[in-house]
Amino acid sequence: AISSAVAFVPTSPYTSHISKLYMSSTSTATDKVAKDGKREKSIKAETFQRARLQAQVEQMAKNIAAAVAEEGSVDYDANARLAFEASGASGDFDAYKTQYFEDTSAMIAKKHQDTIAAEKAAAEAAASEKAA
Repeated sequence: AISSAVAFVPTSPYTSHISKLYMSSTSTATDKVAKDGKREKSIKAETFQRARLQAQVEQMAKNIAAAVAEEGSVDYDANARLAFEASGASGDFDAYKTQYFEDTSAMIAKKHQDTIAAEKAAAEAAASEKAA
């Protein structure tokens, strides 16, 4: 009975226009639901990737902490000890260490003074160029 009633509905430009509007609105609604579904899947995938990355970072931090704990800390005198061994010096390490720290401190102070002098010379050169 329904099929005969549907077949019996007269078609006119008005009813075909209404039909087209209905069909376009349902397809638009379907497209919106599909887009929302894709967006939701994309958000879930991104959330999953972020959580996975966070877990990897945390695991790396644990591995680094374990490696540091296993290796221990670097000795304060390690540089002096390496220089002592590399120089092939024999004798009292404590005397060598004292001299090593004095020499190293003097070298660093000289480098710092040279850097300051170079910066001052460059600033003076720039100022004299600007004035000329």
